[in-house]
Amino acid sequence: MKIEPFSPIFRDAEKKLINSILEFPEKGNEIISLFENELASFLDVSTIVTVANATVAFFLILKKIGIEKSDEVIIPDYTFVSAANMVELAGGTPIFCDIKEGGFTLSVDALLKEITPKTKAVLYISSLGFADDISEIEMICKERNIVFIHDAASSFGTLYDGKSMAKYGDYTFFSFHYKKVLSSFEGGAVYAKNKEENDWFSNMRNHGIPSKFNMPGYNFRISPLNAAIGYEKLKRIDDITKKRVELEKYYEKKLKTFENIFIPKKDEKCRSVFQEFPIFSIQKEEIKKYFEHYGVGMIEPASVLHKLPYYSKKYLLSDDKFPNTVRAVKEAIAFPLYEKLEKSDIDYIVSLLEEFK
Repeated sequence: MKIEPFSPIFRDAEKKLINSILEFPEKGNEIISLFENELASFLDVSTIVTVANATVAFFLILKKIGIEKSDEVIIPDYTFVSAANMVELAGGTPIFCDIKEGGFTLSVDALLKEITPKTKAVLYISSLGFADDISEIEMICKERNIVFIHDAASSFGTLYDGKSMAKYGDYTFFSFHYKKVLSSFEGGAVYAKNKEENDWFSNMRNHGIPSKFNMPGYNFRISPLNAAIGYEKLKRIDDITKKRVELEKYYEKKLKTFENIFIPKKDEKCRSVFQEFPIFSIQKEEIKKYFEHYGVGMIEPASVLHKLPYYSKKYLLSDDKFPNTVRAVKEAIAFPLYEKLEKSDIDYIVSLLEEFK
């Protein structure tokens, strides 16, 4: 039996709409607009701007806030490398910050130690569907006049205090990569709390054309084909998120008795929709090899940025500064969790784990 780490479902409705765009390409811009309107409605915001992917969304935000060489942007040390890359390429300095103990989001205590007069922005990542301390960190930024950027790439559909992820941050961005909760195979979106700034994002993704070239822009548009997939899948988003939440609860129920596994606790205010199901175990490497042998794809939730060759050489940071991040890379691993997965698949995973134990 083989269980893939990620396996999105693309149904006939998506394929039909894609074929109609291939036959009538002029429909492409209309589909993008429809997708944006439905996204805005679901996220409870007035407007949202689609882009090619979440990475360029973050880059556009950094350009909008005017990052300069002397500016620092605090980012989690345990995340995907694009967080650091975009700060570097935008001209700023990434400041790596530890995550919270036994979790995946920024540590409040570590964040407070990293803030300096040079801090221009904080990147908060609601990683995997966790949104711990998001209100507190947003308030810390507001009180210090620091831009609060919310990376919600892996938390689409998650609610905090009953509100969508788009409600947190001066700027928020999303990903529709094939492994995400809302998968259009590739794509992203960016949202600014200041409504007028969304027009700037719309122009900048499209060469500056709506502004009649009074500023240079990029070609960061989403493909109409990706927008078509996203538009049709968004019609089923309630069913998709419901299924993911049910599977997450089933995992918790089945795994809670295993002494060699720690299940991260969620903020009580958070209704998470998980991208995958993460655990901590001191037997991580053994579990990973064991499950891969039996055809179950295990997932590394993130990377340790300060140890990657480029950043290690440039910033010379010690592991001592990041105890929770170091623990995560040694112990954190994630089980598959996606729309196509069934409870019987989880039963199989648990049976393997019982044999491993």
